[in-house]
Amino acid sequence: MKWPQVALALCWCQALSLAALADSPEGPSLEAISSITASEIGGHLRFLASDLMKGRDTGSPETRVAAEYLAAGLFAAGATPLGDQAPAGQTYFQSFSLVLLYRTTFETQTI
Repeated sequence: MKWPQVALALCWCQALSLAALADSPEGPSLEAISSITASEIGGHLRFLASDLMKGRDTGSPETRVAAEYLAAGLFAAGATPLGDQAPAGQTYFQSFSLVLLYRTTFETQTI
């Protein structure tokens, strides 16, 4: 896993933890923030960065597994779903178009 992805995953795990602990419109208290442990965040990171996830290439089945994992965390934390509408109600997911481009030739240029 690349370092920017690790940082993003770490921030996301912290957000999940803080959302679960927030008890006022002003956000979580210092007590709630200090209750987050390295092992709690490490558990999320171990799963998301595991070989089982195969790097979570864009559009891969592992991307969907990671998304479902994060959505389950949001649900457990009591976050309001603000994504797409589904038959059962609003979801934590937002659809978007994805265009895949493949380079067929590789050229080098010497300057």
